[in-house]
Amino acid sequence: MCGSLVFAYLALVGGNDSWRAYLTAPEALRLGTGNGFAGIVVAATALIGGTVAVALKDQRLRRPRSARIWWAAIGAAAAVVALGIAVEIAVVIMEPTAWLGLFVLGGMWLTVPAGAIAAGLVALTERNAKAPPTAEVSVDG
Repeated sequence: MCGSLVFAYLALVGGNDSWRAYLTAPEALRLGTGNGFAGIVVAATALIGGTVAVALKDQRLRRPRSARIWWAAIGAAAAVVALGIAVEIAVVIMEPTAWLGLFVLGGMWLTVPAGAIAAGLVALTERNAKAPPTAEVSVDG
């Protein structure tokens, strides 16, 4: 929501005169909200991809922290690329004259920040963990 407000303010105050004449406040908020929703979808996809990659490669959390950090980054980036490919396929099916590769290219641009943010968050989590992740807990009395 904050991003929508910032976008609306910048679009209505800044920019060129023809853009400001066309754009009304509700339209600016609608555009900003749509972009914010797309950001939420990309972030959720990166989160799921990083989580699944770590879960598949290190099920018992016995590998070194650096391995989990790398797998989270790779999983997040791969998930964002897969999302771009899926959206591209859906758009081409719905509208065959669409620009081919537009969403895949957008997904490729988003892989670097998605992977970097995932790696940073996993590293922060690993550093702030209270107990070593390799410790096993017994539930048998």
